[in-house]
Amino acid sequence: MDNLTPPRLNKALSHILIVDDSLDHLDSLGNLLSEQGYHVEQAVSGEIALEILRDHVPHLILLDLMMPNLDGYEVYHRLKDNPETADIPVIFLSGEDELVDPLRTFAMGGVDYIAKPYHPVEVLVRVANQLKIQRLQRQLQHRNEQLQREIEEVIETQGELQSLNQQLEHQVAQRTLQLRDRNAELLELQNQLEKSLITEQSLSTLKSQLINTISHQFRTPLTVISSSASLIRRILPKTEQLDCEPFFQKIDQSVNNITQMLDDVITMAKINANDLKADPQPCNILTSCQNLMHHWQLPPHSLHQLRCVTEGNLPQWMCLDPILLQKLLIQLLSNAIRYSPQGGEILLKLKGEPNIVHLSVQDSGIGIPSAEQDKIGELFYRASNANSIPGTPGTGLGLAIVKWIVEQHDGQLNIESECDRGTTITVSFPIVLNPTGE
Repeated sequence: MDNLTPPRLNKALSHILIVDDSLDHLDSLGNLLSEQGYHVEQAVSGEIALEILRDHVPHLILLDLMMPNLDGYEVYHRLKDNPETADIPVIFLSGEDELVDPLRTFAMGGVDYIAKPYHPVEVLVRVANQLKIQRLQRQLQHRNEQLQREIEEVIETQGELQSLNQQLEHQVAQRTLQLRDRNAELLELQNQLEKSLITEQSLSTLKSQLINTISHQFRTPLTVISSSASLIRRILPKTEQLDCEPFFQKIDQSVNNITQMLDDVITMAKINANDLKADPQPCNILTSCQNLMHHWQLPPHSLHQLRCVTEGNLPQWMCLDPILLQKLLIQLLSNAIRYSPQGGEILLKLKGEPNIVHLSVQDSGIGIPSAEQDKIGELFYRASNANSIPGTPGTGLGLAIVKWIVEQHDGQLNIESECDRGTTITVSFPIVLNPTGE
């Protein structure tokens, strides 16, 4: 028989039952499949095959249609009538001189059909394909079950938040009037914006005003929520503070997440409206990074470690937009912290080379699947494993903003990542001494 390496499968765990009244065919097929690493069992009749199936269920059955006494059609019907064997894929076999209607076999539910004489390559490929299909179906079922569990966890979390809101409702009632006043102001501002639509000639100017209004009006309720939670935390007895601390941490984290999302959306809206421009100024990139790291506030329950290192000769001055540089650092550090395990180290590294400075942020988090790394930086794109860590919402705008900032400085963005081992994002800025590029 021809030597063939079929598609890669975990053959040691793949059990195949061959049913054929011809001992020659049984030996031929059995040897062919065994040589490829499959676990093979043989039955010389339909009755023996059914006896074998009572003890254990194989992954695939090769079934001869024309056998004495109990033929392949009757065996197949009995398989489908039994819930324990109904889902086993069946490849039908036929003899050289047997008149078999392939359409009938497929209509019955057979997954494939092989006619004798058997061609080894054809047999191996068809068997491997059916086992691969079965494996993918099991993976799909497992993923669906996993998604169902995740949905149940989300529903449970929503229930906890609802319970917390009910507990806090009577304690923040005094803030309701302030929120109503803010809503009234928002309605008034909305009326003013509707009037200005008639007179404003520049759509981009109006868009900027609306963004600023939304930013202000969203931040005020978020501030109220945060301050109310702090107030309640202080007035609660110590024992109740400890019981409620996980809920207070959820409130703080949620407020921070919404605030970050709001900043990202507003920044991207300004970018799309051409309302945000880079304003390069002479600055010391090392001092800027060190200042940000020094003032970075980790959540009280966070165990992450932040560290800044340098390599090579860094320029005393180079022209960068200090505000955009800070936004870039915040996005990179926030991402690294969000997707890193507790206690993990976040490394900010600056490396100086002739005419270029490399700024990289390295974490030991969940990483990014290699097949998806080309999509990083696209608007609203989040990696498929981004939700594997609970409580890590995102808009998919952070790295898109980073990419835009890098482009405004004629730099380059590079991502090195491996799942479950971490990610290193490197930004390379050319050393420009003044805004004219000299």
